[in-house]
Amino acid sequence: MSPKTAKYVRTVYGIILSLLVLIVGLLLILSCIDIYRSGDRPFSTESVGAHFSAIALPVYLCIIWAVGGAVLSLALPAEQTRRKGLISPEVTLARLTGKLDLSKCPYELEKNIRRQRTLRQIFVLVNVVLYVTGATRALIYALNKNNFPAADGQFNAEVLQGTLTVALYLAPPFLYSIVTSFLNREFRKREIALVKEAIALCATRPDLCRTPETPVENSCSGACPFQKAKSVFTKHQKTILTVVRCVVLAVGVLFVLLGIFNGGMSDVVQKAIKICTECIGLG
Repeated sequence: MSPKTAKYVRTVYGIILSLLVLIVGLLLILSCIDIYRSGDRPFSTESVGAHFSAIALPVYLCIIWAVGGAVLSLALPAEQTRRKGLISPEVTLARLTGKLDLSKCPYELEKNIRRQRTLRQIFVLVNVVLYVTGATRALIYALNKNNFPAADGQFNAEVLQGTLTVALYLAPPFLYSIVTSFLNREFRKREIALVKEAIALCATRPDLCRTPETPVENSCSGACPFQKAKSVFTKHQKTILTVVRCVVLAVGVLFVLLGIFNGGMSDVVQKAIKICTECIGLG
């Protein structure tokens, strides 16, 4: 098959898949409206399933078509076109930092560069502390059974109140992380400008730069513990991240299995039906 024909097939397949997704979305909306107008309260798994069974065929067809699209992408892979992507400040800063030896920079430039790095680290550390604090408070609240008496008549109100409380605990670190991302971006830009200035100065005016024998003020005797830990993490970064991801995945699978075997999955379905059909948009 020629590349032109393969591109045409992928385009037609994508258009049909998009139409199927659009149709299924509209059918889901209409089914939800039909559930609301039916008046079968309280809503149950059986009543909701009876309404959704009418659109089972297009849903299955959409899933099959999506799986077929994945197979088609493997059978007729698209041509890899090399695109020039935007270079992030992090990549630029890492590239420039590799060309600079701070121990040879003038003291004033070294001091300014280290100040920008310290400010970024402080903002990130504060953000981590806020997230840990907020998540801990939210977890303590969610695990306290007294906050959820499980009265049938007030179940939805309790869930909404719990969601609002957890959101209030996590809102400050979330908002702070947005501010931190903008500030750290500005700090990186300033550090890039300083590093470029230091590189240019050492290249054009080597007489203004220090020699390796010049003692550095306020430096650690030997390697600092923080720098040692940072160097170890940098050296084994891929391995550490892979281990952390595997541990998180294993914990997630374990909790999913525990929820299935202790009947928690059925409870979640019932709660989701109550929340979606009685609280949010349909009730």
